Amino acid sequence: MTKIYLSGHKKSLFLLGLSLYLVLFHFMVAATAAASESQVGGYNYVYDSLGRIKYIKFPSGLFEEYIYDKNGNLISKNMSINGSFEIDENGNNLPDFWEVNWRNGTSSEPFAGLAPYDPVDGANVYRLFNGKGDPESYQYVLSNAIPVVGGKSYEVRAMMKYTLQSGGTAGMHIIQLDANGKEVGYDAQSYNNGGWKWHNHSQVFVAEPSAKSVLIRFAVGGEDSAYMDLDTVSFKEININGSFEKDENGNNLPDFWEVNWRNGTSSEPFAGLAPYDPVDGANVYRLFNGKGDRESYQYVLSNAIPVVGGKSYEVRAMMKYTLQDGGTAGMHIIQLDANGKEVGYDAQSYNNGGWKWHNHSQVFVAKPNAKSVLIRFAVGGEDSAYMDLDTVSFKEININGSFEKDENGNNLPDFWEVNWRNGTSSEPFAGLAPYDPVDGINVYRLFNGKGDPESYQYVLSNAIPVVGGKSYEVRAMMKYTLQGGGTAGLHIIQLDANGKEVGYDAQSYNNGGWKWHNHSQVFVAKPNAKSVLIRFAVGGEDSAYMDLDTVSFKEININGSFEKDENGNNLPDFWEVNWRNGTSSGPFAGLAPYDPVDGANVYRLFNGKGDPESYQYVLSNAIPVVGGKSYEVRAMMKYTLQGGGTAGMHIIQLDANGKEVGYDAQSYNNGGWKWHNHSQVFVAKPNAKSVLIRFAVGGEDSAYMDLDTVSFKEI
Repeated sequence: MTKIYLSGHKKSLFLLGLSLYLVLFHFMVAATAAASESQVGGYNYVYDSLGRIKYIKFPSGLFEEYIYDKNGNLISKNMSINGSFEIDENGNNLPDFWEVNWRNGTSSEPFAGLAPYDPVDGANVYRLFNGKGDPESYQYVLSNAIPVVGGKSYEVRAMMKYTLQSGGTAGMHIIQLDANGKEVGYDAQSYNNGGWKWHNHSQVFVAEPSAKSVLIRFAVGGEDSAYMDLDTVSFKEININGSFEKDENGNNLPDFWEVNWRNGTSSEPFAGLAPYDPVDGANVYRLFNGKGDRESYQYVLSNAIPVVGGKSYEVRAMMKYTLQDGGTAGMHIIQLDANGKEVGYDAQSYNNGGWKWHNHSQVFVAKPNAKSVLIRFAVGGEDSAYMDLDTVSFKEININGSFEKDENGNNLPDFWEVNWRNGTSSEPFAGLAPYDPVDGINVYRLFNGKGDPESYQYVLSNAIPVVGGKSYEVRAMMKYTLQGGGTAGLHIIQLDANGKEVGYDAQSYNNGGWKWHNHSQVFVAKPNAKSVLIRFAVGGEDSAYMDLDTVSFKEININGSFEKDENGNNLPDFWEVNWRNGTSSGPFAGLAPYDPVDGANVYRLFNGKGDPESYQYVLSNAIPVVGGKSYEVRAMMKYTLQGGGTAGMHIIQLDANGKEVGYDAQSYNNGGWKWHNHSQVFVAKPNAKSVLIRFAVGGEDSAYMDLDTVSFKEI
């Protein structure tokens, strides 16, 4: 090794240079380690030392915090709403983001403000007091608006301290707002008998399709001098942690999936995280039913996941098992109502897995009264049975009817990739195209090819779950010409639990003039139907084209409580058609807030003034029926009608062409302006395909009728 000798002068220069280098290096490291901040359009972006987004501060005051795992992967984004009440920038003793507060009633000395008494976190609690002298008074505090996405699931959680042993309640309320600030959803929970201790309360909800933001409101009152303290309020989108990467308390059980147990008498059962051959990330969730009792099963259970009654959902999981000796691996979906009572159950079992990963899924329709579901996995039925789980997902089924999603980039829209041509034509195709879409940037174009006019090009949806006996509507924008004998088809194929066809409905169209047509088809699911496939077809002439867009599938909701008015015209959805015959002045039909039986609205009809023979009518949209089946229409109706007038409920049966094939009617009077629960039963004619429900009031001057809670069901 060669030694280098420096003179004293050079040595001093060397040491000075080295010192400068170390100083510069120190500042470079410090600059790198410090977080940076930028502002764009009123949004503050704060970055960590690695240049990753740490949080975003919104103009509303919200913080969105980005959480990363030890490998630098983004694992969650959490909204921070100053829920520990530590920030009070204007010094008014009210926490930022939560300054709005009020007391209703007549009590004296109510207040809401920061206090240092026994906080769960930080230095403050938010104390509410409803005042003295009026036990009916309530003290409220309200958050700023928090953005949400329609259809997503969220959780609000708060530490709440109260006593309330004399009839009072503490409340947590979630108010959903649309883009115009109109209330479109409301959820509430109330608590009492708290023993002046901290309680960790939570509420889960699904944002309504039109919701853009929510307000969180807390309230205390209902007894004199009622107190409540709040701390550590949080708001987050629900993350089911389906790859099992999060274990914040380090107990080797994945967050959201900690509940587990073994039934039976086996020894050494377990459930826990393991690093063996994960599909994604670093972990699998391993279940083992133990030794010595083949009948034992090991279970794991998710936390509650909110759902909306009538919506369709899919649970999907990667599952690895062997199970060649009588054992099974199970995926179970347990539906719960608002009180946590089981209202629905779906299950699938698997075996003979060859210790390989299997991509299993289950689709289901949430029961009308379901508010949440639990996902349960199980393994057992033979000795020493293992199962590994990974990448569990839960999602509302999105049929991608505007054809905007194509995740694998094959130019075929997700959910609609299955396609084929029968016949012998050349160059047929089905694929995404950008030509004149109704919505978004794509249409789904079908072409039956050249040289064989009998050829048809088909596309087929994935399975969509249904409930036997329920009514559904398929709607699609369809563009075609077809003036040479060809047809465009919309087909609905009903399947049972084994995938066997149990029902089929079809409509065909032609002579479309290459314009968009809004076609729809309604049907009733067969009693044993579990799912449907939607199929489109074009052909029957050479070189036949069809474009598709904005396909929708929905259960028919007759909106019988008249709460939905999406276009804001003061006429309830499904019941917008209305008219008055006669010559009266000032007739109307519209929503009104007067004494509803349910919700916030009634549907008020008024036949006008000056012509006692005039009648005001309202008419439902078409409701599908099955010939020969029996049905009941029921409605709450309020009227007086003591001067010769009548209130009417009419049922009009239609065939497939919309021609009337049956008619039933009932009339009422002398109602004393009280609610009456009227009903009518009928049998659908053999050729009936749908019915219209019509209400009418008139026969005397200035006749009113209010309607609420209209229902239609098969008997």
